[in-house]
Amino acid sequence: MYSDWKDVMFDFNILKNSTVLIIKNFEETINLNDEHIGITTNLFYSPYKGVFNEEIQSWKDTLEIVSESLENWMKLQITYM
Repeated sequence: MYSDWKDVMFDFNILKNSTVLIIKNFEETINLNDEHIGITTNLFYSPYKGVFNEEIQSWKDTLEIVSESLENWMKLQITYM
């Protein structure tokens, strides 16, 4: 999963007459994040996670922060558009 995120980049436009940055074409990133949250949740509840428990928890927390950030950014964009 880490390698899938290595090359993720956002393209931005500036909304006319403002300083608001609008993310272009971020649906793929949302889909990737949702997919990885599902995989990580399955790993989190696996009885075989053992020594990976802390790494799984950390990655799950990171993905949830990304999800919340993208959701808030989408709400902001809708407000300004």
